[in-house]
Amino acid sequence: MKSMSTDELRAMIEKGEPVQVLDIREPDEFKVFHIDHSINIPKLELPNRVRELANDRPVVVACKYGMKSDQVYLFLTEKYKMDNIYVLEGGIYDYAMDIDPTMPID
Repeated sequence: MKSMSTDELRAMIEKGEPVQVLDIREPDEFKVFHIDHSINIPKLELPNRVRELANDRPVVVACKYGMKSDQVYLFLTEKYKMDNIYVLEGGIYDYAMDIDPTMPID
């Protein structure tokens, strides 16, 4: 399983490198806080919305703590044979703690 640290993701975003952050939480959670420029596709909706994912750049799967992202990683790499998928280490919680402490994590 490939993963990306919060620092690696921040560096990519700051440099303007192509990356797509896939937030798999529910829309009500996404509205409260999320990583800038991420897209929200809840985990259970993903099979019907997989076409919305980028094929030309890394896709970083993010959930609140990084645990549910593993299942999505396996789904995308095994079923859809996507090879540019990464799991955000520690999820959005660690991103908020390490990178953006203004995020209202509860």
